[in-house]
Amino acid sequence: METLSEEILSNKTEKVTISQLWDNQPPVIHWCLGLTCVSFSFVYVLLFTML
Repeated sequence: METLSEEILSNKTEKVTISQLWDNQPPVIHWCLGLTCVSFSFVYVLLFTML
């Protein structure tokens, strides 16, 4: 039982660290990710219209 509890605790700590890292990132990174998604969608729309 000790191993199961340790695994659950490690998984919870990993999730918390990932969320904390995402929250600690400056908003500039969020803007960059959003712009990259918009640019990729724009390129896909252009390719779809060309076909």
